[in-house]
Amino acid sequence: GRKEPFPAASVSLYDVQGTILPRNDYAPNGTDCIARVPGMTAIKTAVQYPSNFYYPGSGDWVQSNPYLGTSWNNPTWQTSTTKSLFDPCPPGWRLPVNGTWNTFALPGTTTSNAANYPDDYKGGNVQAGWEFYMSGSSGETAFYPASGYRLVSTGAMSNERGSGYNWSSTPGSGTIGRCLNFHATFVNPQHTTVRGYGLPVRCIQE
Repeated sequence: GRKEPFPAASVSLYDVQGTILPRNDYAPNGTDCIARVPGMTAIKTAVQYPSNFYYPGSGDWVQSNPYLGTSWNNPTWQTSTTKSLFDPCPPGWRLPVNGTWNTFALPGTTTSNAANYPDDYKGGNVQAGWEFYMSGSSGETAFYPASGYRLVSTGAMSNERGSGYNWSSTPGSGTIGRCLNFHATFVNPQHTTVRGYGLPVRCIQE
């Protein structure tokens, strides 16, 4: 998992004086607000260049390094409740573990609890995402935006307002991490994908 959040390409970033940062020259037509850098890197380098999104083409984005055993979403380190050294959430919050979103799907399926309530999916350019029921098919809900993701192959944004993903802190195997994945008519609360993708995170209270 990565230490910094990476916003959508259309977002403007500011320095500490409130000045808008220029678009990166190596992004296509200067359309991205961050630097997209091909290849893997070490965590210590990623910490030094927080606006660089390293995309490996496939697999994991991080090279072997001394911090590997304490980074989140890594197959060599994970506990059920402990917040790791590089968890991107603020104090008092942490990334959820795999299984947190199981109530979003009907038992034993990838069918959303809200599948019979089409108004719970919001489409369009302004607001798109699921209003998931927290348990059962009624009652309290939580909104998860269909914010898309950054590609492992190019670092570019993809499928904004079309699908939603959220990393858990739980590894899969090898270069794999577990996550929530959903579309307008589909939800997989224990999806797996390679860690080179840039997926959103949703912090929970410790």
